[in-house]
Amino acid sequence: MIIYEELFKFIAEHFEISVEEGRALGIYDAQDCMDMSASVERRHAARIFHLILLKKYGVKDIAIDAASVLLDLYDCRVCVNHIAQVYLRGIMEARLDNIFDGRAAITAYEMKRAVSVIDELIATTTAVTDELTAMI
Repeated sequence: MIIYEELFKFIAEHFEISVEEGRALGIYDAQDCMDMSASVERRHAARIFHLILLKKYGVKDIAIDAASVLLDLYDCRVCVNHIAQVYLRGIMEARLDNIFDGRAAITAYEMKRAVSVIDELIATTTAVTDELTAMI
């Protein structure tokens, strides 16, 4: 189980996003910062990871139709796009057969794996952008 304090520290180390910058960018909301010792639910981690991609790195959303295989995708209607984006990109996996389990706490392994996949995605996106820029 990961608490918000650990998640924010890990994100600060890997993506250079302080809590203040995360709040200013809209990556973190007030609820995230209220109790730093609270465990982070997977659905909230999905939102944070998705918003890092979107707001810090400008990675555009992809179509989410394929995420409908997750039987609990619509359990949190506000979370649907965030969960779908990180699931379809391989940032976070389903826990069981087609169950995302958004209300469960994220584990240290899941957090580290998600950050690793985001690092790879950003590196790939940057390389493609650099290649396209060089062609112009």
